[in-house]
Amino acid sequence: MSHGVPGAMPAGATAANCPDGGGKQITVQRFGFDSASEAPGRRLIVHIPQVMDADYGMYVWKCGFALAHFVWRRGGELAGKRFVELGAGTALPGVVAALVGASVTLTDRANKAGVLERCVASCLANGLEVFDGEDATLGRIEPMPPGSVRVLGVTWGEFTPPLLALLQCECPDVVLAADCFYEKADLDDFVATLFAVLSSRAPGRVEVWMTYQDRASNRALQWQDACVRWSLRCERVALAAFMPSNCRIDALDADGTVVGMNMDSVEMHVITLQGA
Repeated sequence: MSHGVPGAMPAGATAANCPDGGGKQITVQRFGFDSASEAPGRRLIVHIPQVMDADYGMYVWKCGFALAHFVWRRGGELAGKRFVELGAGTALPGVVAALVGASVTLTDRANKAGVLERCVASCLANGLEVFDGEDATLGRIEPMPPGSVRVLGVTWGEFTPPLLALLQCECPDVVLAADCFYEKADLDDFVATLFAVLSSRAPGRVEVWMTYQDRASNRALQWQDACVRWSLRCERVALAAFMPSNCRIDALDADGTVVGMNMDSVEMHVITLQGA
């Protein structure tokens, strides 16, 4: 069952300002992803409705853009895979995963209805079918076909029926997480939820693809300590391995499509459980 949301934009919309159902201004921004130089000719344009709001889950950050590039470069192997995005916000990485054929469950804080609406709006703006996640509150969810999306309220550190249903029924192959410990206080709850998802299948059957921005001198050390405490194996991936150099600076093309962002201090990691 698909559904709409106030402020959702039609697929193909261009960057423009218009009010959402709450009177806030929405800007629909285009993001462009080009194919690798060894396989030229493919380009993906994604439309993301953003709200410039004090809640930072309402617009795209550079970590989301970087992670979406990583997903795009792996696109040929993702059809039919099951993805979960934690702290999705505007959901650019998850939307890209769905557009290349994965089934995707987008999650963000259960008490942030406006952010969850942005998840839905991003999907509808790109022609994706959004499945109803209401049964998740009862502890059950139904499988989705490839290229489909579900939006669930999942608050890190809280083992509620939606999260338990996700772990028991969806069995994800890949978890996406972009800039999920912007606040230091969120780190332990985020890692606890991450560990629960990784533990839902045999070691090595689930990977986490994660980006974060090292804004503080000790943020990387805090993350490394969390990996040790939770028995996570973390492999750093150089941005140059999946983002062309001209995508790592702030750049718009002639029609206003975002084709690059300054990636200073952004880190990309692939995470599995120790022993995988």
